[in-house]
Amino acid sequence: MKKHGFALSLDVIAYIIVILILTAFVAVKSSGPLDSARSDKAYADTANLGALISQYKLEVGTYPTTLSDLTNTEGQYGPWISKIDKDPWGDSYQYKYTDKAFIVYSYGPDKIDNGSSAVEVKNGDIGFIGK
Repeated sequence: MKKHGFALSLDVIAYIIVILILTAFVAVKSSGPLDSARSDKAYADTANLGALISQYKLEVGTYPTTLSDLTNTEGQYGPWISKIDKDPWGDSYQYKYTDKAFIVYSYGPDKIDNGSSAVEVKNGDIGFIGK
């Protein structure tokens, strides 16, 4: 009789192990949609910041020197936004400009600056280019 109870215990342990393996598999597979949602949020945020930068340039006549300029007033204009949020990975959005164009971008999930410029968003960075 004790053997039967022992065999049942091994069966229960085997079921628990199978459930844990399946749970781990589902957790790994579900990270894809989360990364996709973060990327989508970064695209939306950079597009929104790009629109605000364009409005700033239209009203003030120059591009802001930093993203934090969008939180200030400039003469009779502004502020354009109350605060600049972090990107979905917890880093600050990046901003570069020339006299003719600008880029606002996130380093993305790899958190590495891949050399994006006011003319090109490069590998892994997520951003918006405006003129």
